Amino acid sequence: MNNLRCILIGIFLLFGLWSCTSPNDIVDYTEDLAVTDPEPGSTASFSEEKNVYFGDLHVHTKHSFDAYIFGTTATPDDAYEYAKGNAIQHPLGYDMQLREPLDFYAVTDHGFLLGSVEGWADPNNGRAGTEPFHNLNAPENLNQESIAARSQLFQNYVRNIAQYSNIWTRTVAYLTGDTARGSTIYDVDIHRTAWKDVIKSAQRHNDPGNFTTFVAYEYTASTTRSANTQGASALGCLLTGNGCNFEGSPPLENANLHRNVIYKGNKFTVEPFTRLKSVNPENLWSWMDDLRDNGVDTIAIPHNSNGSNGQMFEMENWEGLPISTQYAEFRMRNEPLVEMTQVKGTSETHPILSPNDEWADFEIMWQRVGNSAYSRPFGSYVRQAYLDGLGMEEEGRGNPYKFGMVGASDTHTGAI
Repeated sequence: MNNLRCILIGIFLLFGLWSCTSPNDIVDYTEDLAVTDPEPGSTASFSEEKNVYFGDLHVHTKHSFDAYIFGTTATPDDAYEYAKGNAIQHPLGYDMQLREPLDFYAVTDHGFLLGSVEGWADPNNGRAGTEPFHNLNAPENLNQESIAARSQLFQNYVRNIAQYSNIWTRTVAYLTGDTARGSTIYDVDIHRTAWKDVIKSAQRHNDPGNFTTFVAYEYTASTTRSANTQGASALGCLLTGNGCNFEGSPPLENANLHRNVIYKGNKFTVEPFTRLKSVNPENLWSWMDDLRDNGVDTIAIPHNSNGSNGQMFEMENWEGLPISTQYAEFRMRNEPLVEMTQVKGTSETHPILSPNDEWADFEIMWQRVGNSAYSRPFGSYVRQAYLDGLGMEEEGRGNPYKFGMVGASDTHTGAI
């Protein structure tokens, strides 16, 4: 099989069909910065003892597939202008504006098919334009009457993706080791252009000492153990498509394992690591470790553990082995924070886990993210994770849940 792969790669090189840029290549944007002083400044009210800053680390714009389907045309630039106190438009046409500007903001569009739906909606895009999305957000189509049609389009989203997978694209995916290319609706140019827009926008609006931006994206993994296909046969994947992680998990079995990945500094990968590479968060952490070894520091912030069906804070690793000290260090190195509350519910605790706490049902969401299936409380909430982590630490296995907490919006309009 390795010989076959080498032969096919040679053919691709011969005919110029091979991209020389790896998704994990790192680009240094330092020279592109508009500021002359690379050192961050301090605010006039800075205190070494206590500082309170307000912002949001979970914001979606038009580059996210779901946001665009529901009418969002706000760009990352628009989102940052909003955070700085300027007005932007809601998809239904009214203005949104803060009473006071924020101190920090991060656009975290879904890395999964980043920017693709906007490309599909362009009828002039011969490579990726797909009829169900054509002119989706043209002015004449942005109205309340379109909501039902948009909802149906969103529900059929995975099926629309699956229709376009073929033997050619699966061959490219196999040869490149990049499963994203297993569907013809994945357009490398659109994806990378959108990601570069996210990067450049954050850099344009970063104002040290006054307003801080972060280059970021959402790793949108949703799966159950039965839906994990990381051990799939490459040959079976190539020939049949069976066992490949091109189309995601069965919708009714989704267990939310989403994370927002936040970059530090001015070096970024050519593409984000997405669920099209792996739905196993441990593979995301390994990727982050590799980046760190190459001078690119990142952290991941899990969110909506309440919809994880018990999989966010487990007592074992992905393969079902007991958590060890090595695992605890591995996870905490990459995930020092958890997004405990946002628009899709609060993940602090649950009445089943805290029956004597009268506030245990505060803004909880009972079902999983994206469907009405019940989400198992055990392993889904922060308070229990803290207790489980302390218990494992007492047993000498380390504490993988010694994290801090943040709240965010998960807005899909660019504005909170």
